[in-house]
Amino acid sequence: MRNLDAIKVGQKAEIRDFLDQDIKCYSARFGIEAGQIITCIAKPGPVVIQKNQQEIAIGKDLSKQICIKVL
Repeated sequence: MRNLDAIKVGQKAEIRDFLDQDIKCYSARFGIEAGQIITCIAKPGPVVIQKNQQEIAIGKDLSKQICIKVL
């Protein structure tokens, strides 16, 4: 498992876990939850992911606290 900040543009990944319960709650407000499949569409700076038809920019600090499995 890796952190979201390590994903490369064009890669698909599954959200697996969060390093902190507060981060999990904060991410859920934006619809980012464990088990979802995302695609990285832009870097560096914030990590921009696409989930279904929605694009979400995630800051560097937050992206380091979200664990993923690259598909």
